Amino acid sequence: MRAAMIEERRSKGINPFPHKFHVSIALAKFIAQYDYLEKDVILEDVVHSVAGRIFSKREAGGKLIFYDLHGEGTRLQVLANAR
Repeated sequence: MRAAMIEERRSKGINPFPHKFHVSIALAKFIAQYDYLEKDVILEDVVHSVAGRIFSKREAGGKLIFYDLHGEGTRLQVLANAR
């Protein structure tokens, strides 16, 4: 039933999974813009809002959280500091 509803909306050109917040940059553009960064580089003054589905969440040592975000045909790993 849910799958039929999703397909019906897609056939009408309606996004079946709309997000309800402002997206400042698409995932593919975000990756292209910051792909040059070396490991362990932190940009503290940069803020972006991206949209995607969280496919997995892992915690490391109680202070770090890793998210695997999928969207727009691409994937992004997010490293969050659990302050």
